[in-house]
Amino acid sequence: MSLKVNTQVTGGNAADIEILEDSICPEVRFASDPYEAPEALWFCFRLVETASDPARQTKVRLTWKHFDTMLGSSDSTACRPVFQPAGRAWSRLKQGEEKRTPDGRREVSWLIPHPAPITDVAFCFPYGEADVQSLLQRYPNYWQSAVIGVSQGGRRIARLNNAVGSQDGRQPGFYIVARQHAGETPGSWVLDGLLQHLAQIRKAGYIVWTVPCVDVDGIVRGHYGKDGFPYDLNRAWGQPPMRHETLVIRQDVLRWKARCHPILALDLHAPGACERDGVYAYVGGDADGLETESG
Repeated sequence: MSLKVNTQVTGGNAADIEILEDSICPEVRFASDPYEAPEALWFCFRLVETASDPARQTKVRLTWKHFDTMLGSSDSTACRPVFQPAGRAWSRLKQGEEKRTPDGRREVSWLIPHPAPITDVAFCFPYGEADVQSLLQRYPNYWQSAVIGVSQGGRRIARLNNAVGSQDGRQPGFYIVARQHAGETPGSWVLDGLLQHLAQIRKAGYIVWTVPCVDVDGIVRGHYGKDGFPYDLNRAWGQPPMRHETLVIRQDVLRWKARCHPILALDLHAPGACERDGVYAYVGGDADGLETESG
């Protein structure tokens, strides 16, 4: 068996890569690349078997280095990445094993089947443009898509809607975004489930506009995206906006607001490597009659 790590995939991210093949169980050691940001978490890469050895069909150990520098690294037992052998669905790894180096640095390891010939690995279930298109193809009579602008990298920013409403319309309206931090894919999956549910029950009488993938550049490039240089998307909503993506979405929110009776604007996140708390929410401080934080 001869192994190679390929990060030239959509969302690819890995750094400080070492491949140790001298033992019975080969080991791939890697770290998450922060990409000019203080926070690191997301990783995604393709593990390739370049020289098959049928007599050595074994498991491969994945070791995530520098775990104590990852965002939310309090409990390694709660961190279970995902893998996808060629031609199969994504699956979650079993609980990993944490070890400490002699000087106290933390590492976490998991075992996966040998690549045969390739296996994709990621911090959590990926979600991208192909998943958005799959949703649109499944529910063409309920969800439509419109390009509302481009990212700072020139990529299209798509907004989905079930209706466009009308000027000064009074139907209740919802505006939902996900992935201001590119690596927080569970936010997109929660949104995907909500959009599927609305399409299945064919909910009418509401204006729903949504941007499933806000940081389209970071998603493609494999960035985690939290507190990235020079401006985190989630912290670029001032006046003037400090990222072009926030300007694009702000203009779209104003269009939505003029065409419905706004009920809720929702921003979905999924921070931390070891979350166990389920759902918790923060409410804007200028919301009349509401507390600033609720759990």
